[in-house]
Amino acid sequence: NNNSLEELPEAIGGLKSLQRLYLKENKLSVLPASMSDLTALTDLIVSGNPLGGFPPILNDMPALRRLDIEKTGLESLPADLTPLKGLLWLKIGGNKLSSEDKERLREALPACEIIF
Repeated sequence: NNNSLEELPEAIGGLKSLQRLYLKENKLSVLPASMSDLTALTDLIVSGNPLGGFPPILNDMPALRRLDIEKTGLESLPADLTPLKGLLWLKIGGNKLSSEDKERLREALPACEIIF
């Protein structure tokens, strides 16, 4: 957390048994594609990073249960939210999501506690 990281190495995908990754308040604008290899990852905290858009690799993380993507510059969500159905907790406030996107999230993730 808060280490001024600007990028993560692609080698991070080799940490196959990694379960929690906390990257809050850095300078990450993109998450490496190799993170989709983190099949055991259950908790991902990327709040406070200038990601701008919804990271596509989140669609490839079936074990993910807790996601903090607050204050990352999101303005919209992907059309298909099905890959996120396993989430139990989602913190997504501080972004510029429309009321329609918020409603879509609530409908797509009924078992998830969503914090706007």
